Amino acid sequence: MKERRRAKRVEVGVPVKTAVLVHRTGRISEGRWTLSRDMSELGMYILYDTSIPVGTEVELTFDLPGVARNVLTKGVVKRVEHAVEEEWGSGGMAVEFTDVPLSSKKAINEFMEKAISA
Repeated sequence: MKERRRAKRVEVGVPVKTAVLVHRTGRISEGRWTLSRDMSELGMYILYDTSIPVGTEVELTFDLPGVARNVLTKGVVKRVEHAVEEEWGSGGMAVEFTDVPLSSKKAINEFMEKAISA
C-alpha cells in the first residue's frame, strides 16, 4: 500500500486543549483537554471520545516537550475514527493545521527536527 502522507509523523502523547470554532457567533467554545497520538508539521492526530464532524474548525493549544509551551494553532478536522470497544483507547480525529502563528510554526518545526533525528 502506498504511503499518502505529505509529511513525516512522530508519535507524541501531549495534552491538547481542543476548542471548536462556532461560526454563528465567531467565538471559540471553552474547549476540553485530551491527548495527542502523533503529529507532523502539517497536523496532529488527537484522541477524542466525542465525535466532531469532518470539516469542523478547531483551535488547538499544546506544549511541545523541550521546545515550547502554549503552542497555538487552528485547524480543520479531516478524518474521524470512532472507538471500537475491542481495541484499547478511544476514537480520535486527524486535524490539519490551517492557521499557525510564526512562533508556533517555528516551535513545531524545531520539535519535529529533534524528534526525527533522535
